[in-house]
Amino acid sequence: MKYSAAAGFAWPKMVLPGLLIILLSISCQPKHPHNSWIPDGWGYHSPNDSAYPINNQVVVWKNPDSTEDAFQGWLISLKRERPNVRALAVCANCDADMLLLYDPDQSPSSLPSYLQSQTVGSNGNSPNPGGPSGGNGPVLFCSNLNLNLRELSPDPVTTSTVVDTSWLVPGTGAGLTIAVFDSGLDSIPGSEITNLGQTCLLTGDASSQNGWNFVYNNSNTRDDIQDLHGTRVTKLIIDQIRRYRGDNINILPVKIFDSTGKGSLYGILCAVAYAANAGAKIINASFGFYHYADADTSGAFQQENLMHAYLSHYLAKNSMLLVAAAGNDNLEEDTTFAKVTGWTSDTTLRELDTNRFYPAYFALTDTNIISVTTVSPQTHSPSRCPLENFSPKSVDVGVNCDTIYQGYDFFDPLQVYTTRRGLYRTKTITGSSFATPIVTGRIAAFYSHLSSKTNKQSIIGQLNRIRVPAGTPPALKIGSFTQFILNGEIAP
Repeated sequence: MKYSAAAGFAWPKMVLPGLLIILLSISCQPKHPHNSWIPDGWGYHSPNDSAYPINNQVVVWKNPDSTEDAFQGWLISLKRERPNVRALAVCANCDADMLLLYDPDQSPSSLPSYLQSQTVGSNGNSPNPGGPSGGNGPVLFCSNLNLNLRELSPDPVTTSTVVDTSWLVPGTGAGLTIAVFDSGLDSIPGSEITNLGQTCLLTGDASSQNGWNFVYNNSNTRDDIQDLHGTRVTKLIIDQIRRYRGDNINILPVKIFDSTGKGSLYGILCAVAYAANAGAKIINASFGFYHYADADTSGAFQQENLMHAYLSHYLAKNSMLLVAAAGNDNLEEDTTFAKVTGWTSDTTLRELDTNRFYPAYFALTDTNIISVTTVSPQTHSPSRCPLENFSPKSVDVGVNCDTIYQGYDFFDPLQVYTTRRGLYRTKTITGSSFATPIVTGRIAAFYSHLSSKTNKQSIIGQLNRIRVPAGTPPALKIGSFTQFILNGEIAP
């Protein structure tokens, strides 16, 4: 889908005017397909978790600092030492250097444990004999992980009976492309989706024209989850673009969660490569997972290291920005965190730097990752909201909520009643997953005028200086954040 608006704003002299036209890549250059590992041929495959339990699945990615020969040698050695290991999936043309491996033989140890304890293809006598761990090894690896949108939806909502169908005007091709990683986009009456013509992950003449579904491995990105999470997130982005008269915007729906909210780390990583090759410049990530999702955190650091390296590589290489939800409370994971660490106070439970939530936590070190939480317009602080994570170090922006009811709530973007006196809304939604698209939409609306597209300090500073028409809220307002927010506050 695409939106254009002829009206513009007045800009400060220090902000370079003009429109950046982003050419949309329609295909990926194939690399090394590792055909000997893929019995079903060349292409992306959705792993069958029923036939191949996810606990036995391992994500393997060639270290970008290593060589192709070293990677191939490592794979050959692994196959020789663990002959039953097979590849369930490959990220195809977009990143053929990421495989999902499976080993049905769990004796004498599981594949993750084996990779951690052994040096594949070496006698172990050299200081760095080509092992899979560490910055100099040929691969990064981690256990695959089940993810669930419930971590970002503390108060699930049901489909509204009153639906706002004022979507963007459909269009094609050039412009800023925003990849929305979520449960899909519902085909609400009156809405249309641009045919973006992606062929990244498919073979032959097939094309994923409306984005891609990484759950079922097809081009059907219909939002089939009960609370239409992805549709609501997308509509919040669209509302901000329209409010600030953003121009030439395309939405690329990337479905990474199924109808029950289930997804996987492997699917998300492959989706990043897909979005990069599709020409997306902003990824909206209204999801995440906790470091302490399991009491056994032995694999959590490997998952953190691989995901961080993968994101850093693709975001930097493709000049992309990731806008990520800071995360919400989750009783099950909070209980595990308290059990493992012994910390039980609300402050430590919601402190992002202590109770790590990925990928938002990576904002601590990466300037092209923005983490978002919700704040009260009265206190400019999330400290009294028990639902959402905060941090003086790794949370960058707070979004003023619309109302304080049971939590810090936003009005449901899909429910709008029209009366003689205008519009009013009664249904509310809560969570950092809904604060995040508001920030994404604001950045997108002013994207062509930003001198820096990936440095968050520069972006936040420029949004704070932008002049908007009388009666329109500022794009960003630096608040008096005395407790938790590092850089800025998004005005209502």
